[in-house]
Amino acid sequence: MACDLIDWSWTAQDSKGGPFKLFSAINISILMNGSDENEQNVNPPNEYTSKMYALRDIKKGEELLVSRPY
Repeated sequence: MACDLIDWSWTAQDSKGGPFKLFSAINISILMNGSDENEQNVNPPNEYTSKMYALRDIKKGEELLVSRPY
């Protein structure tokens, strides 16, 4: 399990110019591409759940984009 955690973790800034922090996602969101808040089409309802919900209708073949803190 420890090796998996290393594979699914990354460092990033949660705000521009802020300190780097360690982030980890042990769910399907790690496979989604990050975007800014204007382009995202899926997101969890809060920061404590791994469930993802569509924010709008998603067309077949469209890339799933989630808002990232970096």
